[in-house]
Amino acid sequence: MARGTVIHAAILAQYFHRWSIADWNDRGRIVDEFAQAAGISKTTAYKRLQRLRVGERADSGARPKTRKKRKAEAVRAMEREHAKAVWAMKTMPGEQAAYWVSTEQAIRLAEKAGVIPEGIYSRDRMDRILRECGLSRRISQTRPAAMSLTAEYPGHVFVVDATPMNHYYLRLDGQIQKVVQFQTPDGDTHLNDLLERDGLYKIWVYYLVDMHSKTFLVRAFAPEARTGRRNGGENSDDWITFLTWAFLPKSPSSSPIDGLPNPLDDCPLEGAPTILYCDKGSGIGKSAKIKLLCRHLGIKIETHLPGNPSAKGLVESRIGAFKRSFEVFMLKSRFTTLDEVNYFYQSWSSDTNRKRSFYQKWRAGAVERPIFRVTPENIQEAYVSHIERVIDGYGCVSIDGEKWFVTHEERYQKTRVQLYRPLNRTGERRWFAETSDGIVFQCEHGAKGHGFDDIKAFPKSEAARIKDEARLVASQIRSVLQFEDLLPDHEDTNLRHMPNRAAPVSTHSAVAPDQFGSVEHARRWIMMQTGLMDDQIDEDLHDIMQKGFELSMKTNGYIPAALVIEFANILNRSKSEKENTYDNEAR
Repeated sequence: MARGTVIHAAILAQYFHRWSIADWNDRGRIVDEFAQAAGISKTTAYKRLQRLRVGERADSGARPKTRKKRKAEAVRAMEREHAKAVWAMKTMPGEQAAYWVSTEQAIRLAEKAGVIPEGIYSRDRMDRILRECGLSRRISQTRPAAMSLTAEYPGHVFVVDATPMNHYYLRLDGQIQKVVQFQTPDGDTHLNDLLERDGLYKIWVYYLVDMHSKTFLVRAFAPEARTGRRNGGENSDDWITFLTWAFLPKSPSSSPIDGLPNPLDDCPLEGAPTILYCDKGSGIGKSAKIKLLCRHLGIKIETHLPGNPSAKGLVESRIGAFKRSFEVFMLKSRFTTLDEVNYFYQSWSSDTNRKRSFYQKWRAGAVERPIFRVTPENIQEAYVSHIERVIDGYGCVSIDGEKWFVTHEERYQKTRVQLYRPLNRTGERRWFAETSDGIVFQCEHGAKGHGFDDIKAFPKSEAARIKDEARLVASQIRSVLQFEDLLPDHEDTNLRHMPNRAAPVSTHSAVAPDQFGSVEHARRWIMMQTGLMDDQIDEDLHDIMQKGFELSMKTNGYIPAALVIEFANILNRSKSEKENTYDNEAR
């Protein structure tokens, strides 16, 4: 008979009446008959009759349960606060430690600290409260449930990670050495010890995966050991190089090995993502340079705690798949340089992207939502950092206790300027000063001076000096103009494939790049620097500037920064002169 089965009241009353008036010899037989009639065991039948005899309900097998007294909400809140205090004492060795302080000792410490009242909690009661609050050791040390992350469009989320390469290392002479198993003498078993002994560097492989299309990029680096370390590892400098390479277009670009085709010639992945997802403790999460780059390009950095690979399972699965699929047969090959390793990685990554239609999904998504295209000039401008200083009476600003000369012009004394410093890993420091009216000066180290007997001529007016500078530039340009410079440019319409739809990333810095690769880039920088449109520039000066830029492109293949800055300063001075004239007339 199932637990809780209900017995018909008539059958129960009939046999209870016979059982209650029968003598001891007949009661056993009546219990047997009752059990057979009700379909229950003899023991259950006897218990039902006994319950009915003492006045309890016996028609159901379910016993009535005593209602548990509910705790007041204030009492439950107090217990939660006390449980937090005890949990703090229990986790003194560390939340992820193998052994916590015992509950009994934690209660004693909490009572001594005065955070919980004395004599209220026993060990069993506190353990029960900790379990109810989710603060027991088993629950606290359980990894949070992983969630599947998705992206809405190409370039929405780039997931990045790095991993060391197996069995291949870089020698001091730049050659690759394959080591399947190190010879380990007694007491020398740590990998870094073995690498230091043999003069080898670890090779780190950096991965980037687009979360929407699953398109991925791979590149290998062999970093040198930092100060205080025996071997190189994941670092911000390599991440800067890798991210810059990933953001820029892959075609046209050079191949890692001369004479072989570029394996990423048809790779469409480019542009600045909306979100960059990485480890919190990696070279990205702690790098001020990368944070500066991402802030200027409009990229949001999202991090997760290390030791939780499920948080970015997309790139972790790609790393595992690549190691299982391709790195396993690298042991059968002999690589001599790091360029050969990169060519191997990029060739197989491009082949996988094509065969699994990752490239196709990227291109289809980019049609619906254009990517944010990044140029080398955007990268350079994004790395520029700036500070603000006041020009003193000597035309100088103070930077880190050193004097940097800006200009002798009196109108800039006691005014604030923005100082920009381009990112240079090597070489001397360079600072550029931008005044409030947009004039850019390259700062010189140290204060300027002249001899006592030197005579300084009275300066010309601002307008006269602008005209003299414009005449000088015009004479230089007109003297070298040729007939071919007046003809229209030849247009090449042979396109291999339709390029990605893209929206350019808008960045600007007062520090001009060393070279401008096109007339349009130089004109755009001048307009951003001066705030003037084409129709606001004097017609003669506009024609001189346009022809000068075109001539420089034909002659040199680029436009030098000095020429562009000179035109920008001429326009800014002319604009300031006109504004001063209007102000005087208004007065």
